[in-house]
Amino acid sequence: MSATEYNEWIADYQIEPWGDLREDLRIATVVQSSLAPHSKENVKLKDCMLNFEPPKEFDWKATSDLLKSRTIALGGKVK
Repeated sequence: MSATEYNEWIADYQIEPWGDLREDLRIATVVQSSLAPHSKENVKLKDCMLNFEPPKEFDWKATSDLLKSRTIALGGKVK
């Protein structure tokens, strides 16, 4: 591939991107537009995108402390 042809490919990609990320965006747009009429909340595009990040570890202690403090603030008792 010559440098000229390579530069043409780069210019073409900047005008009309292709590839997996672009396809994911297209599908997410379809999902978003399909969900929007059936949702009371605003459906965000990022919520419709595939996510391959590993889930964060759940912090049970922080959640327990938060629930205890809210229970006490509402006048409840914690054992």
